[in-house]
Amino acid sequence: MRSSLRIPRFEMNRCKAGTVIYPISGKYGPRLYNEIQLVLLNSGSMEVDIDGNLFKVNMGHVLLILPGQTVSIQFSKLSESWHRWVTITPMINIMEIVPELYQLPLVCTLSSSLNQLIDLMLNYQSFATTDYDSFHILGLAAIQIYADDCQNRSSSIKNPEILTVKSYIGDHLNQKINLEKLAQIANISPSHLIRLFRENEGSSPIQYLWTIRIERGLELLRTTGLSIGEIASQCGFSTLFHFSRLVKRKTGKTPTEVRALQWSGQY
Repeated sequence: MRSSLRIPRFEMNRCKAGTVIYPISGKYGPRLYNEIQLVLLNSGSMEVDIDGNLFKVNMGHVLLILPGQTVSIQFSKLSESWHRWVTITPMINIMEIVPELYQLPLVCTLSSSLNQLIDLMLNYQSFATTDYDSFHILGLAAIQIYADDCQNRSSSIKNPEILTVKSYIGDHLNQKINLEKLAQIANISPSHLIRLFRENEGSSPIQYLWTIRIERGLELLRTTGLSIGEIASQCGFSTLFHFSRLVKRKTGKTPTEVRALQWSGQY
């Protein structure tokens, strides 16, 4: 399901991505915002006050700040807090043009898609010849991904352990992953994790893992020139035979046939 909220393209004065590490017990604000900002917390934690509403943001989550909000942040008293951010300064009244933004959750689990986009933005803006119109589009894309994540993962927002596991799987497909490891990542028992997945995803965590592995493998077959063996390895298959067997079960075709049909325009 895609988000029903579509972010319209709007003019902006500035779009900037950055990264910073706050020391133990670091503080920020209070500050009145005129910008849209996404704060991606990669390590540490934040105790946030937005217009008098207090809540905690843990690592692996994203904080949304909008124009008109007054924000204060107390960073972790136990460790340094590393976060990356995207700030957009709009030339329009966001509350009037896109009021739906103010209905989004202020915090969402950080997805691999948003993580990768911010990586791209940080790399892209380091070039002196950056096309700023294009860069502004990337900023809008970051907001859109956040809105999609909030909408598409509503069941996982109620159970953040699910989204934590999904993000880990997406970033570690080529590694050995078992139920115990996933439960450890989610900080819950294996039986509890299985129950959450069956209730919200209709499958077990390990069934979800292999579904993602085969979907990623098929995508690489169709869109890259990597050898079938390289694809199998990157997607976490221990043998080429295992990969080929699951491709056959999923599509009725061998990996070679899937690629040949795609590249010939028949698939």
